Amino acid sequence: MTPMLYILGMSHPLQCGAAECPASLRATFEADLRKVCASHDIRRVAEEMSKEGLDRYGVTETIGQRIAKELKFAYCGVDLNREERQELCLDDTPVLTTVMNHALPGGNAAFRQAFDELVDEVRERCWTARLLAENNWPTLFICGANHVKCMARLWRSLGLYAVVIQHDYEP
Repeated sequence: MTPMLYILGMSHPLQCGAAECPASLRATFEADLRKVCASHDIRRVAEEMSKEGLDRYGVTETIGQRIAKELKFAYCGVDLNREERQELCLDDTPVLTTVMNHALPGGNAAFRQAFDELVDEVRERCWTARLLAENNWPTLFICGANHVKCMARLWRSLGLYAVVIQHDYEP
């Protein structure tokens, strides 16, 4: 089957069902997510998420992960973990060392912004490779709102089908 990706951008606290999000918002998101899965014949839920991300929001699974389990869909969290980021030199340590040891043209803030953009581009390409590695379509990909346009553009540049469901979901 042709790789078909449906992209849903949103805030990570709501994605995780974090305690800081009211129960009514979490319930509405869950109902909306079920509708999206049914209307697009979703077979896999994938997310910008890692174990460290779950820990950060004080949960053991995301709402998408729970729904995938209940509906017997495949599920994968595709974000890089701490060790993978370190191996690729995408963590803050080398960045801060470089910034602190050198006077950079354009200033440290410009460097930091450019580096953050580079990190996001590397992560998005890793996510894409991980999504393509498991041939299970159509896939719903849930990610932070700031990644939606880039992921859609990346998929389309590969000649693949990508549909943005929402750039920044709010119940």
